Amino acid sequence: MKILVVGDPHGSKKVKKIPIAKIKPDVIFVPGDLGKADLARECAWRDLDREKKGLPEIKITAKQQKMMIDDFGDDKDEDAE
Repeated sequence: MKILVVGDPHGSKKVKKIPIAKIKPDVIFVPGDLGKADLARECAWRDLDREKKGLPEIKITAKQQKMMIDDFGDDKDEDAE
């Protein structure tokens, strides 16, 4: 059995360069974030800290929400162009 493990890529483009078809793994494990989630993570930790201090949650703006979605990337294969 071939096992491919990719550790927490955080949106790295290097993951797309792994020759999966050549390796032909039976199982692929990706423990962690596939997409980059820096802004989402920052907002989540900020809100947890505020909650511990008894402060109200800061609402995410539409601009921040769009930035988070863009951070995760899309499903288009940029190398296929």
